[in-house]
Amino acid sequence: MKNLARLLLGANLILFLALASIGCSEDEMTTDPGPTGIGSAAFPDDVANLSPTGGPAVGALTGGAPPYSISTAPDPAVATADLSGANNDTLTITPVAVGTTSVVIADTASSSNDSPTAMVTITINVTEGGGGGTGLGGSGTFSVTSSVGNFSASGAYVDNATSGQGVGGIRTTTSSADQFYAFGYVARSASDFDIAFALVSYPNGALMNATYPFIPTGGGMFGSFGIAFGVSPENIEQNLYLASSGNGVNLTSITATNAAGNASGSGYLLSNPTTTFTFEGANFNVNNYGTGSAQDGPIRIAVEKAVQKMIRKLQEANK
Repeated sequence: MKNLARLLLGANLILFLALASIGCSEDEMTTDPGPTGIGSAAFPDDVANLSPTGGPAVGALTGGAPPYSISTAPDPAVATADLSGANNDTLTITPVAVGTTSVVIADTASSSNDSPTAMVTITINVTEGGGGGTGLGGSGTFSVTSSVGNFSASGAYVDNATSGQGVGGIRTTTSSADQFYAFGYVARSASDFDIAFALVSYPNGALMNATYPFIPTGGGMFGSFGIAFGVSPENIEQNLYLASSGNGVNLTSITATNAAGNASGSGYLLSNPTTTFTFEGANFNVNNYGTGSAQDGPIRIAVEKAVQKMIRKLQEANK
């Protein structure tokens, strides 16, 4: 199994914060600054959205005074929560069945004279087809108008689809970047389908409503777009068009359960860069997207290969 999250700079975010103790003499008084709030970039707005058939969601905890502990465990009939790592700073939430529950994480206040104890409550929603679980997932719409053909897909993502259409996405948050990737497909067989995809990446920060330009400069944010017609997992490059100039990818919204945006510009055919194309009206809206690794399947394999080609070109352009 290949891991799309690892492809997109996947790695767990681990941040050790050393909080200095504040000393005082008998003649002076100090003011306790209070704890730094606990949080996790993997669970935006302190919410985890999972599917009962999906895998666990994993995220690194930061803030407060590690090591952490589970103050209140979730309802075991809905989900389980576990801490691991040197400072118990990796939270794993595993869905069990449809329902809503929560987990409360606390720090160790006495480890740095950080009093009172810092705590965070993470709400856990387990829903049919929900997002936030392992792998590519979700549903929504993706449409493109281009000089090489128009594309339109809607519905739920199905990894091993050989017919029909669907839309999905995946978000990965690592120590290097926060990235979101949206895609749509129209399948006619296991070796004949159209795909369109958009990627946004914000190094050393959290994704926001912003325009992510094509072709990164230095360590700045960037976006990318691609479209392919009549391709198969074994021959993704022949009809794959990649954006190289234009307005970039405009991410109009990003939440724990939904991401939407649009793109316009121009680019070239990967197998013959002298063949160019233009595109406009590239719009995507993805609900309940996934996080983590992706399962094998013809759609996933084709999407991963397309992304590999795209990232290689981005790396070459950024040298």
